[in-house]
Amino acid sequence: MLFALPFSFLPPDWPWFYQQLTSSSRVFGAIIVSMGCVLSFGTMLSFGLKKAFGLETSSLVRSSVYNISRNPQIVGGWFMVIGISVQFPSFHSIAWVVASIIVFHLMVLSEEEHLIDVFGTKYKEYAVQVPRYLFFF
Repeated sequence: MLFALPFSFLPPDWPWFYQQLTSSSRVFGAIIVSMGCVLSFGTMLSFGLKKAFGLETSSLVRSSVYNISRNPQIVGGWFMVIGISVQFPSFHSIAWVVASIIVFHLMVLSEEEHLIDVFGTKYKEYAVQVPRYLFFF
């Protein structure tokens, strides 16, 4: 299903609107999508599905990938969106990337408010030590 998603926003094959795909862009895009899947779904499975969906909030997880990013599932989601956009480049795919960045960021901001309410100072200390997404960002 994930690979069928781009077809929902791709325009007709107009030469001025849609760049022809090369095999290298398809392979590169597939690698990025695969990295995103491993990061997102691997994190969810290692984290535990109850915690991944906010059903269990007994402790703050700071191990594994959560030492590098506070939101590895979101980073993985961005990799998937960007990878599909590399595979199927168009103006629509660029809009999809921008929209996903905005929506995911707003989601993270609301989640952080909740985590501050639940964990208080522990989460604030964690937020100072670990970047929201990756590296300095």
